[in-house]
Amino acid sequence: MTDGPSWLPPLPPKWKVIRLRYLASITTGSGDTQDADGGHYPFIVRSETPLGSSEYTFDTEAILTAGDGAVGEVFHHITGKFHAHQRVYVLHDFAPFVHPRFLYRYFSTFFRLMAQDGSARTTVDSVRRWMLTDLPVAMPPMREQQVIADFLDRETAEIDAFIADQERLIELLNERRAGVVSRLILEGAGRHELVSVPDRPWLGRHPTNWPILPLRAFLTETNERAGSDWSNLPLLSVSIHAGVIPRAEVTDRISRAEDFSKYRVCNQGDLALNRMRAFQGGLGVSGAKGLISPDYMVCRLSDAVEPTYCHHLLRTPSFVAQMTRALRGLGDAEQGATRTPRINPRDFLRCVVALPPRVEQVRILRVLEGELAGVDAVCTATQEAITLSKERRAALISAAVTGQLDVGGRHRALRVSDPPGRVEATKGGEANG
Repeated sequence: MTDGPSWLPPLPPKWKVIRLRYLASITTGSGDTQDADGGHYPFIVRSETPLGSSEYTFDTEAILTAGDGAVGEVFHHITGKFHAHQRVYVLHDFAPFVHPRFLYRYFSTFFRLMAQDGSARTTVDSVRRWMLTDLPVAMPPMREQQVIADFLDRETAEIDAFIADQERLIELLNERRAGVVSRLILEGAGRHELVSVPDRPWLGRHPTNWPILPLRAFLTETNERAGSDWSNLPLLSVSIHAGVIPRAEVTDRISRAEDFSKYRVCNQGDLALNRMRAFQGGLGVSGAKGLISPDYMVCRLSDAVEPTYCHHLLRTPSFVAQMTRALRGLGDAEQGATRTPRINPRDFLRCVVALPPRVEQVRILRVLEGELAGVDAVCTATQEAITLSKERRAALISAAVTGQLDVGGRHRALRVSDPPGRVEATKGGEANG
């Protein structure tokens, strides 16, 4: 037994604080990535989703967590036969006075604080064994552990079901959003006579008065490098889902001591394209000036195209399908070498689109903004409901495993049966809060 850390609240009578090394055996797995062969045994790796393996190395009840990567973010509770990656820590062979499901709830709630060593760090590169062995665990009597574990299983299942429903709603709203964008960008706003080109079916149907142009008619590749000015410009990233965004929104692991003088300069309004991910949607028009990978492509837009219209146009499924047809590979196919798909700048600029006059582009964007406003508002409200539910779930678990919530009493200090801000979809695809 030991004194509790500063982040533990005062505990109820009969609760003890015990180091994790006295509660379970702590080992690591022995598997490697190549063991993920799709077998029927769960293969616990360093991500939230287990893989499959045809062999197993454990046949027991265990708690597992990633040893590096998503430290303090990935936890599993499993019973039976499973395989574990060599960089996954496995807690098993629990002491007789330990209820594994209670320990799992406590461990997944408080291990992050131990991994961060009580600091304000948001990321930790890897787990050190002392972070596990020295973790102080608040332990109630065995019977109370059982009651708390059962209570949390019931309550969190309800919250998790609500979160899953809301996440599915967001997926549906995003699908609807993509459909609206594609329809307006490719077919225009208002009534038009539509036509399709037989030898270019990937263009889809478009107004008859829109000329079909190669991208080189309004895009020009640039090769401006940062040079000595690199330290004054932010790093940019090209996201498949969001287009061009500051890299700081993707990761906080950016070493400014690196030399980025050879990086490409992407001005506000320029098109940036990840040549290896463009066929998946890895391109977009940048909203700010910054630095982009030297292996990416940067194009300047002519006055014939609105930047926002160009952003939407080149991310439509029909244009992405056209890019896919133009992919080339790296390596010698005859020798069986791995071929990495990427698009050549010249092939990209040869791709064609049906482009309306600029004045029509502006009108389409105005209509598009109006049609998306309602969808985006519901998405925002739904995401807020998910965030609040996750916060409430975390607060519930934290209160229960530290004795701040009397789960066996007639009155509870905290109740989360009805998550806030429920948002539901109607039959017509609309949503209301």
